[in-house]
Amino acid sequence: MTAQKQKIILIISTCFLILLFFLLSASIVVLIRQSLQKGAEIFVAEYQTTKLKVDASSNVGFVEPVWAAISQGGEEAGGMLTGTEELIEQVNPKYIRLDHIFDDDYYGVYSSGTLEWSKLDKEVESMIAMGAKPFFSLSYFPKAISSTKIDVPYDWGKWSWLVEQIIKHYSGEKGIEDIYYEVWNEPDLESFGSWKYYGDKSYLTLYDYSARGALNARNAGVKSFKIGGPAITALYANWVTSLTNYCNQNGLPLDFISWHRYAYSPTTFIQDLGNARAWAGGRELVISEWGPDPGKTAIYSGYYSAAHAVAVVSKMIEKLNLGFLFEVKDGPSQGDYGWGLLTHNNAGLKAKPRYYALSLIKDMIGSRLDVSGEGSNIYAWAVGNQENIKLILSNFAVAGANEEEFPIVFTNLKSGEYRIQWESLQSDDGNKVVKTNRKNEIAQKAILKANDVMKVKITLLKQIKNNNNESGSDSGLGRIVND
Repeated sequence: MTAQKQKIILIISTCFLILLFFLLSASIVVLIRQSLQKGAEIFVAEYQTTKLKVDASSNVGFVEPVWAAISQGGEEAGGMLTGTEELIEQVNPKYIRLDHIFDDDYYGVYSSGTLEWSKLDKEVESMIAMGAKPFFSLSYFPKAISSTKIDVPYDWGKWSWLVEQIIKHYSGEKGIEDIYYEVWNEPDLESFGSWKYYGDKSYLTLYDYSARGALNARNAGVKSFKIGGPAITALYANWVTSLTNYCNQNGLPLDFISWHRYAYSPTTFIQDLGNARAWAGGRELVISEWGPDPGKTAIYSGYYSAAHAVAVVSKMIEKLNLGFLFEVKDGPSQGDYGWGLLTHNNAGLKAKPRYYALSLIKDMIGSRLDVSGEGSNIYAWAVGNQENIKLILSNFAVAGANEEEFPIVFTNLKSGEYRIQWESLQSDDGNKVVKTNRKNEIAQKAILKANDVMKVKITLLKQIKNNNNESGSDSGLGRIVND
C-alpha cells in the first residue's frame, strides 16, 4: 500500500470517528434533556413506610371536584371534541377549556370581518353533551384585527369589541351561566407572542382591553361569568403581581389567576398553590393546563401518568378552584404518545390509564375524613362518614414506584357488619363482608402495584350490639393477602 493511500485511509477513518463521536454526543444530550426535568425533581429523602389510618368520625373539610376540568389544545383545526362526548361525560367534567377560538383557520369567528359562530357553537354543544361548561381561552387574533395571530392589533378597540361579542353570545344569547373567559394562552411563550408584563408589547394592555370588553358585556345584563389570566407557562411572581396591581389600580375585573404547570413532583404543585394564594389577593386559583411532562412522550400512554394524576390531585383539593388536565384527546398521527386522555379518532379513540384514573375519582367528593400514615409513596384521601367511606390510593414516586404492601385501619366506625369493595387500575377487583372489632375498627392489608390506583369503599350492612369480634380483620385488598 502506498503512503498516499495510507494517508487517505487515515483521513477517512478519522472523519468517521469524529462523525461517530458527534452522533453519540447528540444522542446523550437528547437523553439528558428528556430526563432533566424529571431528574431535577428527584430528591433524596428517608423512605417512610405506609401505615394508613382513616378516622370515620372526623370531618376535616369538604372535597370539591377541582380535578373535573379538562383542556383541549389546538391539535387540529376545529371539531376536536367531536366523538369524545360519550366517553368524557363518564368522568363528570365541570368545564372543558378550548383555545384558538378566534383563529381564522380554526373556527372562523371573525375571519371575514363579520361574526360567524356556527363552528364554535358545535364545540360548545359537545361540551354541554358531556355535562360541562365552556372555559374559553381568548386567543388568538384574526386577520381582521392583526397582521398575524400574535402581533399587536391594528386597533385595540376592535379586540375589545370582539371580547364583548363572544361574552354576549355565550353568556347572553346562549344563556350559559358561569363561563370562564381567560385572556390568551401562554403569552410568555415565543410561539404565542412573547408578551411581557411591561413595554410596547405588554400583556397588561392586552388584558386591559379584554377586561373593558368584558365590562361592557357585563353591563349589558348577561349571565354571570368570570374573566381572568394570565395563563402563563408556569407560575411567575412578577407576572401575577403586575397583573393584580394593574387591575386594582385601574378598576378592572380579575376574577381568577391562571397558570400552567407541568411537573413530575406533587411537591411542585403544592409550592405553586402556596405562592399563588399569597399573590392572588383572594381571587380564584386555576391551573388551566397540567400534567407530568410538557412534551408528548410515552409517559402519557402508561400507568405512571395515571398514578401521577391522582397523587397531584390529592395535594390540590381544598387549595385550588379548578385544575385542567391536558388534554381531552391526542392530535392526529400521534399513536398513543400524545397528551390526551383519549387517543385520536384516527387511532380508535381509545381511553388511556389516566382516563380510568379520573373515572375512579369522579365521585370522591363530600365530607373529608382524616387520613394519616401515607408514608413516602402512597397518596390518599377519603370522604364519607361512620357508615359509608370511600378511600382513594395512588402508589406513585417521581423516580418510579415499587410494589407496596401496607395496613389500612378504619377507626371509629359504628359497630357492625360492613361490605368492603375495592377496584384498581392494574389488579383484580373484589368485595367481602367483615365485622368491626371491639374498638369499632376494621383492619385490612393492601398490596398496590407500582403506579397503581385503588379505590376502596366500605358500607355498613347492619349494626351489631355487643360485638365480640377480636380482630376486625380478614384477608386483604387488591391481591389477596392473609393477615
